[in-house]
Amino acid sequence: MPAIQRSEFALALNQVSNERGLDPTVVLDTVKNAILAAFRKDHPGSEIEEYVAELNANTGEAKDFPRW
Repeated sequence: MPAIQRSEFALALNQVSNERGLDPTVVLDTVKNAILAAFRKDHPGSEIEEYVAELNANTGEAKDFPRW
């Protein structure tokens, strides 16, 4: 069975989670909220409630898109 490779983002996520004693999903949610706050700052005319952030826990890839 091949070894699972972890990205630098996943390793950092786990390190922060362990250091702070938090569940990794709590850290991910915090990062998603920060991404949405930055999006709101860059797009002041947009209602933030209309958008959602998606964050890949392994790669760190983030996407902002309208909520349907």
